[in-house]
Amino acid sequence: YLFNPEGKFIRTIGTKGEGPEEYISAGNPWVGPEGIHIDDNNKWIKTYGWDGKWKRTTPVPQNKNIREVLPLPDGRNIGYVQNISGKEPIRMYLFRDSTVLDSIPYARSFEPGEITMVFYNECKVFSSPSGNYVKEMFNDTIFRITKENTIIPRRVVDAGKYKLEEGGRYLIGYEVQENDENPVIILAER
Repeated sequence: YLFNPEGKFIRTIGTKGEGPEEYISAGNPWVGPEGIHIDDNNKWIKTYGWDGKWKRTTPVPQNKNIREVLPLPDGRNIGYVQNISGKEPIRMYLFRDSTVLDSIPYARSFEPGEITMVFYNECKVFSSPSGNYVKEMFNDTIFRITKENTIIPRRVVDAGKYKLEEGGRYLIGYEVQENDENPVIILAER
C-alpha cells in the first residue's frame, strides 16, 4: 500500500497472484526513481511505477540458493545465501538483471546444531556517500562492498558487556550516519 506522509492511503501497488504482472510475495521492498521494486519469492524482482502499475519483471539468477535479494544504488543486486548447512561455499552473489557478476565465498564452515532455524532478512544492505555496506544478522562486522565485488571489514560493533555469545545475536536494525564521525546505531535483542 502507498500512503502519503500524513498517513493517508493513496493506492495499492500491484496485485497478489501468479500472473506475469502480479507477485507471489512482496519481500525486501526498495524504492528508486522509476518506482517500487520487490523481491518476489527470491525468483524475480518486480518493478511497479508510482501509479501502482507493473513495469517489468527481472529474473534472479536461479540454481544459486539465493534467499534474499538486496539492491545497490548502482543497479547491481546482492543475492544472499543463508549458510544453513554450515558448508555453503558462496555467501553472496552480485548480479545485474539475471547475470551473475561475481560471488563472495563464506570464510568458514561449521557443524549445524540439532535444531535448524531460518531467519528471513538475515542480511541488510545500506548506502551512504562513502559507499555501500552489508551487515549480517549474526556477525559483529559491517562490511563495505567494493566496486571490485569484494567485501572488506569497515566497522566492528563492540557491544562490550552487552555482547552476546556466538549465535545468540539477533539484529533488528541499524542506522549509519553519512559522516564517519557519527555513531553507528545497532538495535538488538537477546
